[in-house]
Amino acid sequence: MMDINDFLAQYGERGRMLLRAIYEEAVYPSSEGKLGDFSFKSIKKRLSNYGLSYNPSPLLRILEREVGLIETSYKSSNQHWWKIVDLNLLKASIGAGGSLNDPRIRLLRIQFYSLDPLGILEYLEKLVKKKRVLESEKRRFKKIVFEVLPGIVDFLEESEDYDEDLAVEREIANRILDIAETVSFKITGSITRGSPGSLEVEGGIGEGGKSIPDKSYRF
Repeated sequence: MMDINDFLAQYGERGRMLLRAIYEEAVYPSSEGKLGDFSFKSIKKRLSNYGLSYNPSPLLRILEREVGLIETSYKSSNQHWWKIVDLNLLKASIGAGGSLNDPRIRLLRIQFYSLDPLGILEYLEKLVKKKRVLESEKRRFKKIVFEVLPGIVDFLEESEDYDEDLAVEREIANRILDIAETVSFKITGSITRGSPGSLEVEGGIGEGGKSIPDKSYRF
């Protein structure tokens, strides 16, 4: 058997980020119709949102068979779900005991996940890969820009003093803004940054080959 400290010592930052993903998926689930605390699919997606791309299967197997921190709650040919055996041990292993009990940090994290950032990020990633953005998708994107992104920006500003405790959330927030900018470019044409507080959209080509006049938007 291996204890959690040995696991972290052996697998370092990769192991810690996996534990963080497991904890956050259990507390702030991104999946509906849950068959456990987390699934392989949800963990892999959350790691991807952290900017990590690796197969977590080997480490999940170790956490289950050698550490005993998790156990399978459901498994089929295309799904694998686990439940957490000791949530307090998991919290302690990622240094969450103090930061997650800080009321200010807890509030910021609750506010952030209430915006459905993982769902928004997934949608924007799909948009940026599309060759043609439909009108219905443009309307939804506009809704995100005016109703969700202000909250994302507020979170980034409010969480500056908690950069270490909310590092993962801030990384996701910044990725949302980066991809949203790319989608905006895709929809409107060439974008150049002008004076602070302005966004200039240069003439581009719209649907049907029509030109888009130069515009400047101020917020």
